[in-house]
Amino acid sequence: MKKDLILSRYTLFNDQPESFHVLKDSFANVLEDLSVDAREELNLLVKWLGPESSKHVQSMRIAKANDPAEALKKVWESR
Repeated sequence: MKKDLILSRYTLFNDQPESFHVLKDSFANVLEDLSVDAREELNLLVKWLGPESSKHVQSMRIAKANDPAEALKKVWESR
């Protein structure tokens, strides 16, 4: 229930580059409250990002399937 409440304050990313810094800050705050691991963070990113950004995360997640921490690092570095 806490997880649902925390996620309810988050909005779907619109894939606009100028909105990225707002997304990153907002997402970091939500994740801090949830205490999730890298695999869960990737799943949440796929769920809450816009269509293009979500495809990018999916691609990184597949490429680094055995190392979700590295996939997550690559996702945040690539933006």
